[in-house]
Amino acid sequence: MTTQGVDRTQKIGFGGTFRAAISLKRHPMKQEQTMADLKTASAESTAARVKADIAADDLSAQVTALREDLSRLTDSVRALGQGAKSVVTDEASLMTERLRDKVREEPIMALAVTAGIAYVFGLMSRR
Repeated sequence: MTTQGVDRTQKIGFGGTFRAAISLKRHPMKQEQTMADLKTASAESTAARVKADIAADDLSAQVTALREDLSRLTDSVRALGQGAKSVVTDEASLMTERLRDKVREEPIMALAVTAGIAYVFGLMSRR
């Protein structure tokens, strides 16, 4: 092998040869082109990192906003449920009081209605 050698032969496998042309001299045009390619690739890589960082920050902000929205939605649903519960409870209490008043006013009618309902349930349970 020489320092200016252009060809080098290397034995591989069963007697076959692999010839590789290796240039030991550097070409100034190729070196400049390679440096330009590296700078371009580096700039593209930096731009891609910046875009990725911006996207990650945007995603993080969206997730935070979504969590806040879910928290407010949970509070709203809880308040709605508690409001509905209090309305139903008040309505049931009002109906119970009305029924008690009606039974006190007309006890015989209440007894007849109760007996009629019991008779209908008795007929339905026989079948």
